[in-house]
Amino acid sequence: DGAFKDCTNLKIILIPDSVTSIGESAFENCTKLESILIPESVTSIKGSAFVNCTNLKSITLPRKATIAGELWFLGCKNLESITIPDGVKSIGKHAFENCTKLESITIPDSVLIIGNSAFAECTNLKSITIPDSVVNIGESAFSDCTNLENILIPDSVKSIGGSAFGNCTNLTRIIGISGSFAEKYAKENYSQFQSRANISNKIQSDKPLSTS
Repeated sequence: DGAFKDCTNLKIILIPDSVTSIGESAFENCTKLESILIPESVTSIKGSAFVNCTNLKSITLPRKATIAGELWFLGCKNLESITIPDGVKSIGKHAFENCTKLESITIPDSVLIIGNSAFAECTNLKSITIPDSVVNIGESAFSDCTNLENILIPDSVKSIGGSAFGNCTNLTRIIGISGSFAEKYAKENYSQFQSRANISNKIQSDKPLSTS
């Protein structure tokens, strides 16, 4: 744990194939670290591993790695995109909080829980699709995502914590299934809910007629 913590002059690191686990706070406060390639041999990444790597722009995570704990990439203000590995079941609390340049994120359909403040203050995030596996969205999960315009919440979600979308000043609609918990939540907290079926129908109606 803390193997490279506070190595403030470290810019690039290549992890060898012999490594199978990255410990807690392994690269915490490596403020000049720009990129890191993690080999497929790594199957376990502990919490706080990349906290405050403020210059980290890209990272390749192993496809089968599990990520435990909390604060995964907290304060990585230059991180622009990331794909969460298949098999991750929970996105920890504060996992991507204050990743202010994060534009896109791919959440696999293995994820069941999105933790408290997981994406709070991701001010560059405009849209996100939550997979059908998710059942719980934690408190303040997307709070202060001031550029978030729409979000698709599947029928699987049965619980949404307080202020989950607090201060999302550009959030104009929540998309979901009619009669779902998402619709109830949207009508209680936001003015607009759009049925997922209506979007599909609109797409079909917008297609040009065949002339064959």
